[in-house]
This record gives sequence, C-alpha cells and structure tokens, in this order.
Amino acid sequence: MGKIKRRAEFNEEQLKPFIKLMSQFPAPAKEYNEYGIRYPVEFLNSLGISIIFLPLEMMAEFVDAVTKQHVDENNPAYETQVTNEIKGYAGKFEVLIQHANATSIGNLAYILLNSKSEELKSLVSEILEAIHVYQVEAAKKFISKLSTKHGVN
Repeated sequence: MGKIKRRAEFNEEQLKPFIKLMSQFPAPAKEYNEYGIRYPVEFLNSLGISIIFLPLEMMAEFVDAVTKQHVDENNPAYETQVTNEIKGYAGKFEVLIQHANATSIGNLAYILLNSKSEELKSLVSEILEAIHVYQVEAAKKFISKLSTKHGVN
C-alpha cells in the first residue's frame, strides 16, 4: 500500500497524535445499534471521509455490522456484491466521493484488513488510495486559497 498505512508502519512517536485524536472521539458502543453502527450518527457525519488519514486499523473501527459480519463469515456473495458495486463506480469517482462517509471508509478498511478475496482487497486498496489523494489535494487547494486570501506565502 502507498499512502494508506498500517499501524505497524508508524513508530510510537508517530502514533501518538492518532491515539490522542481517537481518545477524544466518543467511545464506540460495545454493541451495534439499530442502524448497524457503534458511533452516534451526528459524530460520523461530522467526520465525513477525514478518517482516511488514520492508520488502516483505526479506520476499520468505523465498520458497520453488516460488513463486519459478512467479511468475518467470508461470505462470497457479499464479496461479489461489493466487488460489483466498486466496479460500478469506474469512471465515476466524484459520485463515489459524494456517497463516501466515515462508515463507508471504515467498511473498506475492514475489508482490506480481513477479506479473503484478493481481487476485492486490490480494488478496495485502489479506492482508499484514490480517496486519500483526493483529500490531500483538497487540503492543498484549501490552504492555497486561504493563503492567497490572507496574503500569506
């Protein structure tokens, strides 16, 4: 993997900001709620796709109940469904970004870490990398606009 990193790729000092950030998040519920999530909806909405900058294992904390169950059970029908959904976004990256959220990023991270399907993991890796690049570029544009607006070089 390129920009998306596993927790083991960071040293202790590099992990500290991520651990501190995660400690400030609401604690996930022990059980999934009626919506299949462990975090409050408002909180997940506020995160959006920004979790793409977390180590992969931390992103996977946001997995929903359906994805976790099907991946844990190694359900080939589910893997085929997700593979086809991802392929359906080919050439439609902006649509994918519009539909992406913290839970969908968490689902992709969980799949990448735990799926038995190499094809699916390869597709998921490409998507996570593309979302990461997209977010980095968006941040650069924002900083550039801010700098120009305030006369900072």
